Amino acid sequence: TFRAGSACGACMEVTEPETGNSVVLTVFEWHNGRGTHDIGVTQAISNELHGTVNYIPFEVKWRFVPCPSSIVSGNLKFRLSPDATLENTPSIKISNSPVGIMKVSIQREGLTHVLDRMVGNSAYWVLPQGMQVLPMRVEAFSFTNQRVEFFINFIDGSPILKDAGVQFTGEC
Repeated sequence: TFRAGSACGACMEVTEPETGNSVVLTVFEWHNGRGTHDIGVTQAISNELHGTVNYIPFEVKWRFVPCPSSIVSGNLKFRLSPDATLENTPSIKISNSPVGIMKVSIQREGLTHVLDRMVGNSAYWVLPQGMQVLPMRVEAFSFTNQRVEFFINFIDGSPILKDAGVQFTGEC
């Protein structure tokens, strides 16, 4: 893991020298098979830094920086697909997390269904057909081994993010 876990929760500014693009990221620990000196980022961050839609390893420069207070504030937010109905709710978006979300599941009639991440968008999770029974119990698991749960009690088709009422601690 990166720096043997000592950097978890810290912020770093990552710059791609060729494009000059940079982003501030929060470090969380997850062994993804890369080397101890590699930084793994989401496809969206890779695109922002490198300017390509294909994931190709590339060199970056980085430095630790103070974490901006605006990165995460308040609880997790969620929304179902725009124009969602009880019959047609193909995905749920979960955002405003201080740590990466590794897994999302929903509970129905005593059964747990682990959701697949939507290809090309790490914030969206695909709901299986027939799982839109209310209330919907949602569990989210972080890469830092934390678990939170919240309930979706209504589906209104609104694109507005809703407060889940829970948050990961952000601790590693």
